Amino acid sequence: MSGLEHWAAGRLRVHVVDADADRRGRLCRLLRAARLDCRAFTGGRAALRAMSGAGQGAAAPSVLVAMLTGERHWLREARARSPGLVIIGLTPLIRVQDAGHFAPLRNLLNVDYVLPAPVDGAELMAALVLAAADLPSADRLTRAS
Repeated sequence: MSGLEHWAAGRLRVHVVDADADRRGRLCRLLRAARLDCRAFTGGRAALRAMSGAGQGAAAPSVLVAMLTGERHWLREARARSPGLVIIGLTPLIRVQDAGHFAPLRNLLNVDYVLPAPVDGAELMAALVLAAADLPSADRLTRAS
């Protein structure tokens, strides 16, 4: 089953990591309205703890949406724990008009997609479609279900 098929079935899991409660809530409401299984975390360490519990019945995320502020070393650890994980980074340091210029920084930031923050809902949905299409064979997704 592909990532897009998992999305259509309501089984694509997304973790949102952002210290701002209002922004976290808004993002998760948007993602849930799009039939995505969304969990919100205040920081990277909390998200990593949840990923560690994935082998004990909790669901591992397929996509991680993270605000890129402060420490980001936990993103490398998240990718190491879940090699097929697709990471969408949000940063207030770029403007909408300049987003394309920052694509080369994806490897440096350890993300697959970088979007300006505050993020436009339609732009985030477009990135999620690309992310779902990028997911490896959904064998990992099926095991996590």
